Amino acid sequence: IPDARARAADLLQRVVSAVADPAAQAEVLESLLEVTNGAAGFDSARAQWTLKLLDIRPDSDEFSLIVVLREALRMIGQDELWDRAEKISRRLGNPEAVLAAYQQALDGAESAELAEQVGRRLVEFQEEWSDDVSATLPLLQRIFELCKDATWAFDRLKLAYNAAGRWTELFSLYNQAIERTADKDERCELLREAAMAAKDFANDVERA
Repeated sequence: IPDARARAADLLQRVVSAVADPAAQAEVLESLLEVTNGAAGFDSARAQWTLKLLDIRPDSDEFSLIVVLREALRMIGQDELWDRAEKISRRLGNPEAVLAAYQQALDGAESAELAEQVGRRLVEFQEEWSDDVSATLPLLQRIFELCKDATWAFDRLKLAYNAAGRWTELFSLYNQAIERTADKDERCELLREAAMAAKDFANDVERA
């Protein structure tokens, strides 16, 4: 009953505080997560209940990772859940499940701000495990497409394309940025940068 969820959650939280037995606490926390699943306004609380459940229940790291990623994908903006997922994956020595979840979260983000938040975490976590730039560039491009204010992704792409002499991708990136920028001064700066890169580095006088 949707209208009763808040009251039910309040009562269950009191039970968690009153019960000393960890197994009983875990059972009530599972009920809390079930009662509030899909309900609005519980994201922060659900994140804390999930972490508490993992702390008191003696599950394997593999199962704990499944649980925390399930909740993280339901509540993409809760950094504490992603922090725990990364910590578990480091113990396991395997980042694949977390990287796949980040990709899914990036594709399902409901706002540009949320996409940038997830995207930044994804890039940082991937780079923790691999220094393969070719794997990072598509992620940066995707983030820049989703979030026009992700200047950090734009700057990273510029440096990488410049260093590798990938002029077609570099000038395509500049075109993207120029086309979606309404601010006159910002457009002028982008055009100036692109012209200098074309003349001084790509030896493309006509484009410059």
